[in-house]
Amino acid sequence: MSGEGSFEVEGLVLNGGSSSGTPGPINSVVGTLVCNAGTATQATVDTPATGLSADGNADLSFRLTVPAVCAKPLFLIRLPQAGLKWIATGTIPVTHPGSDRA
Repeated sequence: MSGEGSFEVEGLVLNGGSSSGTPGPINSVVGTLVCNAGTATQATVDTPATGLSADGNADLSFRLTVPAVCAKPLFLIRLPQAGLKWIATGTIPVTHPGSDRA
C-alpha cells in the first residue's frame, strides 16, 4: 500500500550554546512514519532527507510504501546529523474528497 504525505518545519533553531537562535549544524530533516509503535511488529519508513534553510524552515511532499498493517501511526521529524534522533511529532489527517484515503 502506498500513501502520500507532506510535512513542514518552521523556525527550527537550537537553544543554548554558540549556535543559539540558529539551526547550527542541522542542515536537513527526515520524516519517519512509525506503524504499530511499541509492538513486536513495529515498522518504520523514512522519507528522503530535505534541506533546512538558514531560518530553520523545510517542507517536503512524499510518497511512501506503507506496511499492510499500520495501527496507531506516528509521524516523527528526525535529524540525520544527530543519528536520526527525533525532535518533533504530529499528524493532521487530511481526507481527500471522493476517496476513502485519509
